[in-house]
Amino acid sequence: SNEFVGNALIDMYAKCGNLMDAHDVFDSLPKQNSVSWGALFAGYALNGHGLHALELYREMIHKDLSPDEIVFSCILKAFTSIEGFNLGKVIHYEIVSRALELDVIVGNTLVDFYVKFGSMNDAMKVFEKLRNPNVVSWGALLAGYAQQRQGIETFELFKVMLSKGIRADNAAFSSVAKACAYSEMVEHGRWVHEEMIRTGLPSDVAVSNALIEMYMKCECIKDARKVFDTMPNRDVVSWNLIITAYTQSGQDLTVLELFGTMQHSCMQPNEVTF
Repeated sequence: SNEFVGNALIDMYAKCGNLMDAHDVFDSLPKQNSVSWGALFAGYALNGHGLHALELYREMIHKDLSPDEIVFSCILKAFTSIEGFNLGKVIHYEIVSRALELDVIVGNTLVDFYVKFGSMNDAMKVFEKLRNPNVVSWGALLAGYAQQRQGIETFELFKVMLSKGIRADNAAFSSVAKACAYSEMVEHGRWVHEEMIRTGLPSDVAVSNALIEMYMKCECIKDARKVFDTMPNRDVVSWNLIITAYTQSGQDLTVLELFGTMQHSCMQPNEVTF
């Protein structure tokens, strides 16, 4: 019945996908606070139960409880799982009415929400109202433009971000590298690669894969191989990308050599590899 223990239990069950037990603990608490509600909303969002999250939200409002920033963020994340664009719009109006739109946590979630539905105009409107957009805010917007395959827009936004003194993280670098790959902007991609090296940020697998894909699509196989060879860790996507690069250029012997090396490295090929 202790609220701290109870909230931790709700969070544990929710993250393990056991929402019935999470709800049982929630109902047994003498008093639920915003952390209790937020943990339960997060569980529904994490497990793709948007409709249940909507019912829970209605229950919360019926009890005359006021959702806070964390609760609103979790609700919006839940709605992406049920194609709930219109529902999200309604929640957005609620957020505005409570003067929470400028909060960076809520704002970032709203940007991410609109990005996932491909509504970049709405995402940009929210972003422009944020008092102090952080790297997460910029990253969500960059990911959106990259998903829309708007290479120039993504690249220019990335440069604006850097000019404002925001230090790019791996997610931002990955998005802009993907955008350069989609638009086959090799010189822009090289600049991004050089910027990443200059910042000294340890490259993760996702960023390296995005760089390999960019060089591959621009037919710069030597550059793609250089990135691949310097990766401290590789996943099956890394191997598939470099194999594809050599396949497209007709270097069949190299393809077979890579395939053999892949197997010796204990990396399991998948259907894409074959």
